[in-house]
Amino acid sequence: MKIFANYLKRYYAEEWQPNRKAYLWPLLFICALTTVEYTVGFEQFFLKEQSDFWARFGLQWLYLVLVWSLPLFWISRNRKEPLVWKPWLPWLLLVFVVFAFRSSFRGHLNWMIDAGTRWDLNTYYFYWFTAAQFFQAFSVTIPLVLIAVFAGTKLETFHGLKSTKLWPYFVLLLGAGVVVALASTQTDFQNYYPRFAKMWPEGGDWQWERILAFEFGYALDFFATEYFFRGFLVLAFARYLGPQAILPMAILYVTIHYGKPLGETISSFFGGMLLGVFAYYSKSIWGGIIVHIGLAFLMELTIFL
Repeated sequence: MKIFANYLKRYYAEEWQPNRKAYLWPLLFICALTTVEYTVGFEQFFLKEQSDFWARFGLQWLYLVLVWSLPLFWISRNRKEPLVWKPWLPWLLLVFVVFAFRSSFRGHLNWMIDAGTRWDLNTYYFYWFTAAQFFQAFSVTIPLVLIAVFAGTKLETFHGLKSTKLWPYFVLLLGAGVVVALASTQTDFQNYYPRFAKMWPEGGDWQWERILAFEFGYALDFFATEYFFRGFLVLAFARYLGPQAILPMAILYVTIHYGKPLGETISSFFGGMLLGVFAYYSKSIWGGIIVHIGLAFLMELTIFL
């Protein structure tokens, strides 16, 4: 665990300690945004419930850009060296198009509704949830790979797909398992997990091949999430932003947990910061992928048990 302590010390010395006053307003911003969301459900009941795709897509894109860029503007406004916007502003606009499309497109689910008349309810729910997982994964990873290819960079350096020491992350995951075990006793967690149980609204015998198919898509979706938040928003932008890229990423990362148990949403900020720091200094996202997928499966397993 010494390697993680060194990463955190470097981040504290290079970024947090000299700029700690500038970090106050972004932290208050995400606290206020989360309070609004869990009080009135702005994103869940307004942005995502727009019936028109283009309205849903445009509002989601604007929301993502503002949530990410406002904290960045604030923490960078008093820097000695101003941010150089021109080289990376087009990538910023493009990358949030990718994630807004992922959050807004429902064509594959509309097809499910049309085809669902031929299936029993459990089969319908299986295809619905599994298709959603695979779509969310591939709609993010494929465009990001294409961006790296067209930018003429290697995936290892551009998105953090280089090898790194993985055993410390397994140790970290083991420690996090204690927190997961405690969380699994809470009612709101039990109502939300395990996710695969939502595929059987009529009860009955669970089919293990369907569970495995769903969980495989579930893991791919977490890979895509890590790839986007730590691989792109941290490592791809690190050449322009340095360690400043970590906090705006963690704030935006919180918003994709809206609708989940509040305790998980709050902890996602600290998890996002830690994984962002680890990715920034190791130049790799593989450790974060292990932790992210491992925690997800621990949540599934502990609450199932």
